[in-house]
Amino acid sequence: MTVLGKHTIDETRQLMRTIEFRIDRAQALVNRLPFTNENVKLVKEWNEFVEVRWKNAHDQALNRILLLKINNPLIREDLVPAEGEFNLVMKARNQQGEGVIVPGDLTDLVTRLEKGSGEKLDEEGAPPPPGFDPDIEAFKKADATIKSGEAAAQAAKEAADKLLNEQKDKAKGGVLSLIPWWVWGIGGAVTIGAGYSVYKTGTQVAEKAKRDTAYIHETMTSKVLPGYKG
Repeated sequence: MTVLGKHTIDETRQLMRTIEFRIDRAQALVNRLPFTNENVKLVKEWNEFVEVRWKNAHDQALNRILLLKINNPLIREDLVPAEGEFNLVMKARNQQGEGVIVPGDLTDLVTRLEKGSGEKLDEEGAPPPPGFDPDIEAFKKADATIKSGEAAAQAAKEAADKLLNEQKDKAKGGVLSLIPWWVWGIGGAVTIGAGYSVYKTGTQVAEKAKRDTAYIHETMTSKVLPGYKG
């Protein structure tokens, strides 16, 4: 994850692993290219990317990461900002930045290799993208589930409130005023009793959802997602 809006050493390494995985799998496509003038040119561009552009960025990034680790010996890699190193690696992959693909970029070359070889790049076993944390993702899903339950419980409580108020309003007048008091008393007691039961159930569900949320935030947030606020 980022630290103060900056990518970390750990994210930089993740990005490097992702790129190296694609290079390794793309090399298999290079080896199966049929011999044509167009493919000869493509192989030349590929070799320049791998042996010059990527190798230089890869080596520079590792050297700079080593300096960062020397200057921060007791801090975990996922907490040490390395924005410059991350951008260095990213620029090697995409010359004009993430999301912009121009001729000679890794994605462009892979697309042309797939077309030339008639095969798709094998993505099986690809490393997770930079910034992916399975613990945080699991926490986010759990938190979303709890909040969804809170919303449903709140909706149930509001519906119970509305029903109870409607029953009270009906009990005050209208056709009920023509019914003998003892019938009204029995019917009103049953109706209001049912409404109160629904109200009480909705309130209990809402309170339980809040307790569950507080428990997750207290026991998980400080360990998995420092600084998180629900």
